[in-house]
Amino acid sequence: MKTYRSHYSTLIEKELRTMYREKTVLFSFVIIWGALLTAGLFTLLQYRQEQQRRQDANAMFVRQWEQQERNPHAAAHFGTYIFKPLYLAGAFDPGLDEYSGTTYRIEAHVQHEVDHSQVQGSDASARFGPFSISQVLQLMVPLLLMVTAAVSVTAEKEAGTLKMLLVQGRYSTAIIWSKVWAHYLLFAGILLPFFGLYFTGAAIAAGTNDLWGRSAVIVGAYLLYYLLIVVIAVSISALSSSSRSATMNVLFCWLCLSIILPKVAASQADKAFPIMPRAVFEDQVKQGYLKGLNGHDPYYERSERYLKQILQQFHADSVSQLPVDADGIIMQCHEDYRQQVFHHYYSKVAQSFSRQQSFLSRAGMLDPFIGLKRISMSMSGTDYYAHQAFYQQAQLYRDYFIRTLNMELAAHPGKSYGSYKAGPKFFRQIKKFSHKLPPVQAAVLQQRLGFVSLCTWILLAFFCLHLISKRGLFH
Repeated sequence: MKTYRSHYSTLIEKELRTMYREKTVLFSFVIIWGALLTAGLFTLLQYRQEQQRRQDANAMFVRQWEQQERNPHAAAHFGTYIFKPLYLAGAFDPGLDEYSGTTYRIEAHVQHEVDHSQVQGSDASARFGPFSISQVLQLMVPLLLMVTAAVSVTAEKEAGTLKMLLVQGRYSTAIIWSKVWAHYLLFAGILLPFFGLYFTGAAIAAGTNDLWGRSAVIVGAYLLYYLLIVVIAVSISALSSSSRSATMNVLFCWLCLSIILPKVAASQADKAFPIMPRAVFEDQVKQGYLKGLNGHDPYYERSERYLKQILQQFHADSVSQLPVDADGIIMQCHEDYRQQVFHHYYSKVAQSFSRQQSFLSRAGMLDPFIGLKRISMSMSGTDYYAHQAFYQQAQLYRDYFIRTLNMELAAHPGKSYGSYKAGPKFFRQIKKFSHKLPPVQAAVLQQRLGFVSLCTWILLAFFCLHLISKRGLFH
């Protein structure tokens, strides 16, 4: 055992020295750090511009809202906007943020969706996604790692050095695994300083402990994926007869894992669980509100019923005897019913989205790249579940916002409709929107299949490489 370990460590050292001598270390370092620094600089500039744009827009709408003097119901029609906050974690992996929208409009009688995605008007971003750090780590680094490791065994076969090592008493198992760990240590050594610098800086700038947990999960997931990639590449190299065939095989493998299978999985998810068209959804909400969810509770009958309930509550015979503005209470009753109708139909849309996400999670068991990508987006707060969390919080805020305005109108009965006007003091008292990302523990639990996929694939790859090493290197 001691002799085997000695051979093992000697072979790893030899492999690292060979890569250093052949400029593989320098080449890999320059390519990876050059791409990461370029993506990081691009991401930082884009993050600052977008953050400033949202802050300016938010400040403008807050200023307009707090300085107005008008009837609360008129103010509800005027409405306002809230913006999805930008987080430094999201700068690492933009995920779905580029496509899911950034702005939510608050308006009386209308339930809006999150709109104004950043890829609108950008054909390149819509097709290929934004150039980001995660894109480099998910596509470029695995490709470089696979191409480098793919010739690790075949190059020695072609040079005749492999037979010399075997003649000297080196075990074929030790030779193969030394190449795995040498390449893995090389790329881990190149990437870990970048991970450390980026996430330390982001955590300090964000001033929150939440980012430390997210960054630890992200780094762990990427390191697991790279270990799988290098094992696959060395396995292909050991089975190939030449460096050219090994390189072609790993390129095909990379293409399937990173491009083809994710596209196929997304397409199948759309076909298996289609989303209701927006026009159909909006028509159902409209008809459900006007005719009632059961189809036999029209709008005008509900209005009469609401008015009777208000008169009974205040023991009044007519609207003129009420100590409140009946219009404000009736409008809030209609808002409550509208919310009920909206959530009734939106639950069907959300169910389709959830089924698509479950399908993609299961697809990650067949393609570890899908699992890695979903983990990366989840920990960055840019996946579907993070978007849904923002949308739900925005809807709750809208309900509070409109209710506050209607209750203010109800508390000030006027001689004529719309005669009461609230001043800036009232509008400044309305709470501002506050958004929170789902906790790290919940995000990890949602992506548990991604971690299971990575670990399962690594175990299978280890087992296959063990069998390959046992059969010898010249079969």
